[in-house]
Amino acid sequence: MAVLRLTTSIERLIEAAEYEADRVAAVSRSLFATMVLVLFLVRPPPGIPPSFAGLIEFALVCNLAIAGSSWWLATHVRPGRRVGAAFFLADFALFVGFAVAPLLLLDIPLAMFAVVPSFLFGLLMLLLAALRFSPHQVALLASGVVGFAAFMVAVQTDLPAELVRVSPALRPVFSQTANLIRILFLAGIVGILVYLVARSRRLLIEALSEAEHAINLSRYLPEPVARLVADQGLEVLSRGRRQEAAVLFADIMGFTRLAESLPPEAIGQILTQIRQLQREAIEQAGGIVDKFIGDAVMAVFGVPEPDPRAAVAALAAAAAIEQRMAAWNEARIRSGEPPVRVGMGIHYGDVFAGAVGDAERLEFTTLGDTVNVAQRCERLTRETGVSIVATRAVLEAAAASFSKWQQIPARMLRGRQGEVDLFGPAFGVALESPRPTNGLST
Repeated sequence: MAVLRLTTSIERLIEAAEYEADRVAAVSRSLFATMVLVLFLVRPPPGIPPSFAGLIEFALVCNLAIAGSSWWLATHVRPGRRVGAAFFLADFALFVGFAVAPLLLLDIPLAMFAVVPSFLFGLLMLLLAALRFSPHQVALLASGVVGFAAFMVAVQTDLPAELVRVSPALRPVFSQTANLIRILFLAGIVGILVYLVARSRRLLIEALSEAEHAINLSRYLPEPVARLVADQGLEVLSRGRRQEAAVLFADIMGFTRLAESLPPEAIGQILTQIRQLQREAIEQAGGIVDKFIGDAVMAVFGVPEPDPRAAVAALAAAAAIEQRMAAWNEARIRSGEPPVRVGMGIHYGDVFAGAVGDAERLEFTTLGDTVNVAQRCERLTRETGVSIVATRAVLEAAAASFSKWQQIPARMLRGRQGEVDLFGPAFGVALESPRPTNGLST
């Protein structure tokens, strides 16, 4: 079985869970000891010696003190493992004293140790220790409890003759063989308990590791992709799939000249503001940012899950980017700064969406001729003078009204065979932006 490596954050979560278990165990022990103490005071066993009654009361008060101390430390101080070991030794000493003293004070044969109610305190300790998700502590405590029982069997003598005469059935019931069988049952129980605690701890660590991995992925992947990975695992990205999607490229026109005329920090500020408004428009329309490439952005719609309205969303995102850029440029003009133009290209068709790379580095991306056509369309905005160049394929997939678009003379796209029908917004027609409540329209 592979050894799980714990990150610092997972170790903190495990530690927090253990301290929470300490608090739960302390409260449970306190309630148990209080109920036993009240029952013992209200209705003591008949004929019990005063010394034995005092011992029981003292042991229960000690149990309350240990429980209260562990609760306070787990809540306010959060001590280390050494303090936890000290509590373990105190519990074990209390168990041994609680189990042996009744035998001595009541003159009960050692062979009958298992019938003393206080011996069950050992099982309670084991169950409370299991709350901490620590198989080592449970195994250590279990070895102490089983070892104590084995010691009692090893030193036991035959039952007193007068006791056997009164009740002959006691001899086989509490013989050494019968007590050994009890120990085997006890060892089997604690063995299963140790296994369950170890298994629960491993499952907890695996769950925390998966959650941490998903959180880390969400920092570098678009939210829908990260959600898909969290639900179906990373292998869903590695496989990838072919599907229909809309691709949008947006690039700043004249960025090189702009960068020459402004200091680097001003260029960085402009780029940050434009990227933010582009990302917001894309995500509001239902798309994801595949990547930022310098001053350009590539967005995809209908990825990772297929969406029949992908083309509609892409056109709506382009309209929203145009409107947001117009408002942003108005503010720049009022402050005496030149406007910045963005050109966009949109296409619809088959793509491959998935993770590419090797075992050391995977990157989610969208590939295919559809991506290349969308990028070529964006570059045509500089030649045609329009802000958006869309293909017939994306307009037809969106069932867009061609009255809002004017055809650009068909042409060959660089690096691609065959002409492509291209369109730009009709003069004086404003494309519609996304409508969050009623869906997207163009």
